[in-house]
Amino acid sequence: METEDTGPDSRRVPECAMCGVKVKACRTPDGQAPPFCPSLLDAGPIAWARQQCANPGVSGFARQASIQEGECYVDRGARPYALHPTKTRIQETCEFARKIGYQRLGVAFCAGLHDEARALVDILEAQGFDVVSVVCKVGATPKEAIGLRDDQKVRVGEFEPMCSPIAQAAVLNAEKVEFNILVGLCVGHDSLFLKYSDALCTVLVAKDRVPGQCRARRASATSTTEGGSSAAGEVVHRALQPVAGPGCPGDRRRGPVPAQWHTPGRATCASWRTSSNGRPSFAVRGSSRSPTSPRS
Repeated sequence: METEDTGPDSRRVPECAMCGVKVKACRTPDGQAPPFCPSLLDAGPIAWARQQCANPGVSGFARQASIQEGECYVDRGARPYALHPTKTRIQETCEFARKIGYQRLGVAFCAGLHDEARALVDILEAQGFDVVSVVCKVGATPKEAIGLRDDQKVRVGEFEPMCSPIAQAAVLNAEKVEFNILVGLCVGHDSLFLKYSDALCTVLVAKDRVPGQCRARRASATSTTEGGSSAAGEVVHRALQPVAGPGCPGDRRRGPVPAQWHTPGRATCASWRTSSNGRPSFAVRGSSRSPTSPRS
């Protein structure tokens, strides 16, 4: 490994984001490294990490994660090679869970992404998983309980329940889920959930209020029209196909939603139906919200 001199302003703390080396030491044994490269500075932590990967509880997980990474690209043996990804993160998550042997999955989601969480649960159940889902507002604990003033709420002058990521984690822990999927938890709330979750986790959707989680919402919106032509809609349509048999595993709780559960202007009723080609498709009814309307 060669060290590249970057001048008198070189920093001696890890600064990988600032690396301008073209042939990097972290990518090839013959690569170069600037003085702030952790591959040079942190031999101790790196050796410890390698030891952890040898532990029985970690080695299989790490190996399957890397296998999953490779399987997301096609024509890997072609030369010259160009990266050609073919799998969405939802598909990756399902495949990875199967590789590890997980059956019981948890979904911890933001109340503002209820429609997307419902679509995700349907996808996971269609793929044969047992799913437990918990919304961030579980318990309806008022924000005053953690010391917020009224002027610090989103909706001043109204009752406002706090996001309860610790409660979400506790409920999912009690349900003995094997793997948790995070959907749109707030900054900081996601941190607390990760701290208190007994099971390992993955993040499917990261909350970003200004664009409104646009990628997740676009996929959800395009999946609601049977036979939609968009790529995202087709991905969700394919994911909703049952693993085996004509029915939908987990359809036990599907059906009409009681009127008192309806929320005006929101997608409130999810249903399965069979399309002309015999494949099940997913539809969300009752939504008048446009794909670009703001979310809380």
